[in-house]
Amino acid sequence: MDTKEFWTSETQMFYNREKIVKAQGNYVYDENGKQYLDLNSGTWNVFLGHGRKEYADEIVKQAKQYEYIPNIRFQHQTGEHLAHQLLEYLPEQFQHVFFTSGGAEAVETSFKLARGFFYSTGEKNKRRLISLYESYHGSTLGAMSASGDPWGEFLLTLF
Repeated sequence: MDTKEFWTSETQMFYNREKIVKAQGNYVYDENGKQYLDLNSGTWNVFLGHGRKEYADEIVKQAKQYEYIPNIRFQHQTGEHLAHQLLEYLPEQFQHVFFTSGGAEAVETSFKLARGFFYSTGEKNKRRLISLYESYHGSTLGAMSASGDPWGEFLLTLF
């Protein structure tokens, strides 16, 4: 049962969600012991499964060096290494990687990068976005505006 204190972007739509208390491999378990196959993968960020020792060990190793370094002001070896690895898989014309802290921020940043590109190439009036109808792009204002989700559109009218 949801509590009144724990508010999420879906609270108004789903009043009685199950409380997950454990996750292991590809499954999550609720407080009554019921097992669910995690096909949503924690909204796409746990696609390799829960409780994987090899990943937990790497997370601890990284946390001992530093947990988080903001990209706004600093560079760091971990980011440089990952950018280099990603670029090895991409065609040669791709030469840079821009990291964000999550999906909604990535969507918002892509809007800004596209607007900046068209502005700098003299096409200042290009402002339309294409997205899938009833798709999920995040719960920030910009990401919701691209979702085509009727519920998100209703929320946008409130602002």
